[in-house]
Amino acid sequence: MNLIAKMLIDMAKFYSYELEQRQLEMYVEVLEQFPQDMVLNSGRDYVKDLKNSRFPIPPHTIIKNHLPQQASNEDLAKEAAARTLNAVSKFGWSNQGEAKAYIGELGWRAVSRFGGWMYICQNLGVTISPDTFYAQLRDLCRATLSLSSAGIDDQPIAITEGNKEGKVYSLVNTLAKKKELE
Repeated sequence: MNLIAKMLIDMAKFYSYELEQRQLEMYVEVLEQFPQDMVLNSGRDYVKDLKNSRFPIPPHTIIKNHLPQQASNEDLAKEAAARTLNAVSKFGWSNQGEAKAYIGELGWRAVSRFGGWMYICQNLGVTISPDTFYAQLRDLCRATLSLSSAGIDDQPIAITEGNKEGKVYSLVNTLAKKKELE
């Protein structure tokens, strides 16, 4: 019997649960794809946590605190916006290359869409409120990430076939037909 199966049997006993053979096999099959030490440490940590009071549980629940964490799109968008705001005073308009390297690809795309580095440097704090700029840049970065993951990366947005039944398409189509009649 392998160590992961033994750990699962011990966990089931600890929680007064009778683990069926097929359940055990399925647990082991899922958990064997992760490093054994990580799974065993995760199982020990799960049992030690007083909030955990039941078994069986989904296998990912055992190891969730030991898996590498990924930043959310929201976190990435906030970081890109903050770096951009900071880069204006840190680098100024004359150090565009250093600013671009500091800001990163996501933030730099937003900078380009917002009017470019020089425009931002000249207008931030003058005609553009820093708070408003941060919020707009954050939202633009969030939308860029979302569109990129949907496969609509850096493409002009058009009304798609799927939206033809929608109100927007109907309104645009009606207005276009009225314009043709005039």
